[in-house]
Amino acid sequence: HLYKRATGSFVTPSTYVLTLFVGMIFIFYQIRHLAPSRERSALIVILIIGMIGVIISQNRAGWLVLPVLIAIMVYMEPALRRWLVGIFVFLVFISIVLRPDFFAQSLNRLKEARQVDSRITMGVAGVELFLAKPIWGWGYGTYDLNDWRFMRTIGNIEPTRYEISQATSHNTYLTIASEVGIVGFLLY
Repeated sequence: HLYKRATGSFVTPSTYVLTLFVGMIFIFYQIRHLAPSRERSALIVILIIGMIGVIISQNRAGWLVLPVLIAIMVYMEPALRRWLVGIFVFLVFISIVLRPDFFAQSLNRLKEARQVDSRITMGVAGVELFLAKPIWGWGYGTYDLNDWRFMRTIGNIEPTRYEISQATSHNTYLTIASEVGIVGFLLY
């Protein structure tokens, strides 16, 4: 069972959330170095929009990192403490009010056996992808173009059409090793 999740102009929620976090870090850096002004206020609004993006992505890793990022921001810029904590509480509250099933639906994904099955089929395909070209790999950014070639039934777990056509490895190290081989992986 697949859920519609925010991805911006990216294919996966993880790429979307990572891009939001990188942007928020740069924006926060700029906020710290500006005196109170309209520009600073506009950047704070953009930071809030980034946080909203993380929440609506339904990306569990993003949800775990967002409070940590806010805590780091509060530590680095105590003057923004009330704003940042207030914004975070407001965002969670609004998410619950506007769509009560939002968090339940996302947390429900943790209980689905298909989530584990998917990691198994994708993991085995990734290992076999790496073993097919272990020295130089398949080329940067080609994991999703080639993983389907190595997907197969494992025990009673069959890869789904979604996994064959769109899913990723869910393992950064495996993706890097498959794409750039042992040479690139060691440099990583």
